[in-house]
Amino acid sequence: MSKDETPVEAPAQENITVTAEQLLDLLKGAEIVAADRLVILRVMEGFFNSIDQARTRLLSDIQEINNSIAHRDTPPNDTVASEEE
Repeated sequence: MSKDETPVEAPAQENITVTAEQLLDLLKGAEIVAADRLVILRVMEGFFNSIDQARTRLLSDIQEINNSIAHRDTPPNDTVASEEE
């Protein structure tokens, strides 16, 4: 420990008494929060899948265009053979 650092004291622990009803209310609240988080995760998963599908289609279209350009720029074999003669 350096001279500049001050020791951190642990806070005093208090005994808290919780009734059964309060515990049930806390559990219900936790259940609602967990359900909300699950809904958000499912929505984000759907969004990610939609974006991924669109990206895949775009990459496929780009590859198809590149293949068409390469095919267009390649002279046919018959023309090349007749020019060599």
